[in-house]
Amino acid sequence: MLNTPGRSNWLTRWLIDDRKPLNAGLCDFDRLLTEVQPSDVILVEGRSRVSDIIKILSQSPWSHSVLYIGKLRNIENDGLRNLTAEFVPREHHDTPLILEALFDEGVCLKPLEKYRGEHLRLCRPKDLYPDDTQKIMNYALKHLGNRYSTRHIFDLLRYLLPIRLLPRRWLSSLFDPRYGKLHEEICSTLLASGFSSVNYPVRPIVSLDSNQQYKFVRRNPRLFTPSDFDYSPYFDIIKYPIFGEQNNYRHLKWSQPTIPGDDYNFE
Repeated sequence: MLNTPGRSNWLTRWLIDDRKPLNAGLCDFDRLLTEVQPSDVILVEGRSRVSDIIKILSQSPWSHSVLYIGKLRNIENDGLRNLTAEFVPREHHDTPLILEALFDEGVCLKPLEKYRGEHLRLCRPKDLYPDDTQKIMNYALKHLGNRYSTRHIFDLLRYLLPIRLLPRRWLSSLFDPRYGKLHEEICSTLLASGFSSVNYPVRPIVSLDSNQQYKFVRRNPRLFTPSDFDYSPYFDIIKYPIFGEQNNYRHLKWSQPTIPGDDYNFE
């Protein structure tokens, strides 16, 4: 059953129920807020039940990906900027914004501030031309209001499971064109499609042809997970950890271990 924006059934509410952050302080959010640029991809270590499933099956701590848009004035296309403003409350028109696809809301714009206190990683596409930066944002923004593809996320999870564990009739239908819907999205697929729209590689299939020349083949965007932006050789990984007051490891304040037997002596 697909969920319409603003409405959730009991399974959706159970899956997206967030738990208390376990890794508070791993990211210097204020510095990230200063350094982030339009079309950067921000990875999030989610805390919901569905996030835990994605992390286990993708062998990665990252369960969600968002596209940084910036403030409304960063959108150069006048018509698209005016259309986008309809999805943003007036009080957030001068606020740094991200675009994301959420289980219960679909494709939407949110203040980046919502992820303060979370474990984040910044992925920046290398040498991306400024006009392609705008094209990627335009592509993503044109999907505002689309529903979240619940079927797609469960198909992706089935695809990542070892096949031998599932009866044939339960296998993923990701490659079945009958189930491809134009107005339903998940976060990583929407972002991968945006970069593909300007021929920017994320994790392409690379091989040698008969002339020993490299050729690039696009991967099906429906197969992408947030971890693909982390693993991609075409994205710089930028981390803003919190060390000490002067951002130096020598200023770290270590506490005594809370688990018996973990009091190691390195002398």
